[in-house]
Amino acid sequence: MKKTLVIIVRYTTKSGLAKAFADEALELGALAEIRKEDGCEEYTYYLSAENPSEVVLLERWTSEEKQIAHLAGEAMKKLRPVKDKYVVSQTVEKFYI
Repeated sequence: MKKTLVIIVRYTTKSGLAKAFADEALELGALAEIRKEDGCEEYTYYLSAENPSEVVLLERWTSEEKQIAHLAGEAMKKLRPVKDKYVVSQTVEKFYI
């Protein structure tokens, strides 16, 4: 049975800039591009109701290979400067369901 890769990334942004980070990533169009990538089932940012410096990214991929290919893709190249501008730390959790 093939399992889906689920990744939860918690970004901590510079003080109170979570919404600005998410807004800029959306305006850039990178998230829409990523959602069209082969193997991507979900790629969604969520803002914390309690912490204005936290963004949670939920990713679902058909395989780890597809997710790894995504990391080297054009959309990620566009997104990296936005992450560099806002994000001060991140944690990553991976699960298979």
